[in-house]
Amino acid sequence: MNRNELKYGTMLSYIYIVIYMLSQLIYTPILLNSLGKDLYGVYSLCISIASYFTILDFGLGNAVVRYASIYKDKNDGEKNNINGLFFVIYLILGLIALVIGLIVAFNIDKFFSANFTNSDVKIAQIIILILTINVSISLPLSVFSSIVTAYQKFIFLKLLNIFKTFASTIIMILFLVLGYKAITISLITLITNLIYLIIITIYAVKKLNVRLNFKIKNRKVIKEIFSFSFFVFILLIIDKVNLNVDMIILGKISNPSELTIYSIASKIFQIYVTLCGVISSMLLPRYMSLVKEKKIKELNNDFIEKSKWQLIISVFICTSFLLIGNEFINIWLGGTHFESYIITCILMICTVIPLSLNVANVILQAKNEQKFRTIVLSIILILNILVSIPFCNKYGAIGCAVGTAITYILGHVIIMGIYFKKVQKLDMYTYLKNIINIFFVHIPFVIIILIMKSVLKTSLITNIVLLILYLIITCILEYKFILNVKERKMIVSMIKRIKGGTAYV
Repeated sequence: MNRNELKYGTMLSYIYIVIYMLSQLIYTPILLNSLGKDLYGVYSLCISIASYFTILDFGLGNAVVRYASIYKDKNDGEKNNINGLFFVIYLILGLIALVIGLIVAFNIDKFFSANFTNSDVKIAQIIILILTINVSISLPLSVFSSIVTAYQKFIFLKLLNIFKTFASTIIMILFLVLGYKAITISLITLITNLIYLIIITIYAVKKLNVRLNFKIKNRKVIKEIFSFSFFVFILLIIDKVNLNVDMIILGKISNPSELTIYSIASKIFQIYVTLCGVISSMLLPRYMSLVKEKKIKELNNDFIEKSKWQLIISVFICTSFLLIGNEFINIWLGGTHFESYIITCILMICTVIPLSLNVANVILQAKNEQKFRTIVLSIILILNILVSIPFCNKYGAIGCAVGTAITYILGHVIIMGIYFKKVQKLDMYTYLKNIINIFFVHIPFVIIILIMKSVLKTSLITNIVLLILYLIITCILEYKFILNVKERKMIVSMIKRIKGGTAYV
């Protein structure tokens, strides 16, 4: 049952991502045209500021998954106690988020440079208030979402995500066409998210028989939870700051136009990260079991297998965007957006390897051994800010992206790669071999096509044909020289399933 949930949950994840991508392709140009370039930049900055409120999760989302997985087979009393404990904690955090959000909303002018108008600041204030309410309600209700994940009910979660994305996009587009602006869009976000979380809560209570008991009997568990969550919390802060620090720096130093340039790139980059993170996002319950059963060899083998697939996916997406991304953005949004294309390329390239190493990061979570990674990435974050500020002053949005890329590679690739090899004893030689082989398949073709595009000034149709040829050739080479026998059989099995034939067992 769990294997089917993981398999079909992964398939539904990619279906969800396709729907999400299509929704963004349709929705973003309408939003940009409706709001205008400056107001779109203000709205994007508000989203970045509000995203920091989710730091108040304190890393407990993963803790809920971890401990709900441990306690799900125990008696009802113990399960209900742990569930109730998490709900109380999240309820308190939701109230804290509300207070902080109100403080930020009434001091929002301090987040903007002198290039923003009073009208921009007033609109931003209302948007932040709405988004604050969204976060404060979402925090306690998210406990049920984490519990459903711990029970590995991926099919339900992914189907609901698909419906939510489809419905909210249709509603937002309708209101934008009717002439409504950023404040209305923020309200729609609040309402649809609330409905989504209520449905999950009902499912958890009715189908999984989740109950809450607020009598805290085992204080040792509380200590364990916060010990586990502390480093997750620090890592969460680092991830949030890294994702949004460039927007905050640009908002303080630059102007709404630069914000929009970076925001376009950031939106595409986030889709890329989502596409490449499907596999690792569902591994924690499985790795928890492997660690508990001390199946270290199986854990290592799974790291090699899953990281290879994530690397293949990230390289395909990154190189495809390198080849035709500029044309895509220009057609998608109209006009010329070369700076946004360059920023997206920088962000994608610097995260190709770290995205595949997310599998190793999940192993650290399962082992509850995240102290070193937390320390390293904290230092890297400080370096990122110190580098990005002068780069932003001199080169604007592109400078911010370059500063982030330099520090990201240093921390996530070089230092953590050595740590995974020396301390965690993961098979980094095989992992490195996979990187070299995959890069060797792709990079020569990418260089040749980019040179052809530059010298011959190829048309859009020619570029699309070149991209298709590139994908066909590299897929064949990947299949013949990168995948092992087991992985080839899996591919054949999937194709036969699609065609309705008999699959390999």
